[in-house]
Amino acid sequence: MMARNNKLEEQLNAVLKAGNRVWVIGDVHGHNLTLQELLSQIELAKEDKVVFVGDLIDSGPRSAQVIETIRSDSRFHSILGNHEQMMVDCMKDLDSGKPGMTTTTWLMNGGMNTMDSFDRAYGEDGDEKLREVRQWFTSLPLEIILNKHRIVHAGYDPLVEMDSQKEDAMLWFREQFFDHPEALDAKKQIIFGHSPTQKIAHLGGKEGKVLFSPLKMSDGRSSWVAIDTGIKKESGRLSAYGLHDSSVISVPRMDLLKQ
Repeated sequence: MMARNNKLEEQLNAVLKAGNRVWVIGDVHGHNLTLQELLSQIELAKEDKVVFVGDLIDSGPRSAQVIETIRSDSRFHSILGNHEQMMVDCMKDLDSGKPGMTTTTWLMNGGMNTMDSFDRAYGEDGDEKLREVRQWFTSLPLEIILNKHRIVHAGYDPLVEMDSQKEDAMLWFREQFFDHPEALDAKKQIIFGHSPTQKIAHLGGKEGKVLFSPLKMSDGRSSWVAIDTGIKKESGRLSAYGLHDSSVISVPRMDLLKQ
């Protein structure tokens, strides 16, 4: 995977500068019906853009359709999540003929549902399509840095300079990042997923609600925004955050776990 995509960052900055909209959508986890409902409520214009924070797959029943939705529209972009990285690592092990802990880890964390969705969607071509998607995952950036925002899957390591962050922190960190008592970037608001907001209750997180950090930057904005609103739970929601106006659009989960 690449650390950043400079061309994409330039495009997103230009969209915002022109007065158009950029939405950031939280962890979808294979819930394509819910994603379609959220997109319908956003009512995208052709000049708008959507960025996904990763964890497009696993858990829900329609990971293959989620990937198809995102790859079929030039307005849609994604960064890498830890679930995509787990799939890449698992398939690398399988290709080597030595499946190990990485294989077990992915399959036990929703990977079986992802494989099933590709088999249902593509039949005998499911395995080939899954490998094609794996290659696409390796092209996704770990973060997006804009004039006033940073978009990352999980967070950052407060003990490391922002321009020297490691993949592990950006894909896996939780409390180490959002419990830090100071803003990690004084000028850019950080938007992230990975940690369902109901699990950040000690900072005001509530089930199904986007959470704004109590820490404020000099311009009055919250230092970070947590947008994983728990789609993996039956009572969870899928949410979008607007970089253009700090608004939130959220819909309840519509996909059933068994299809």
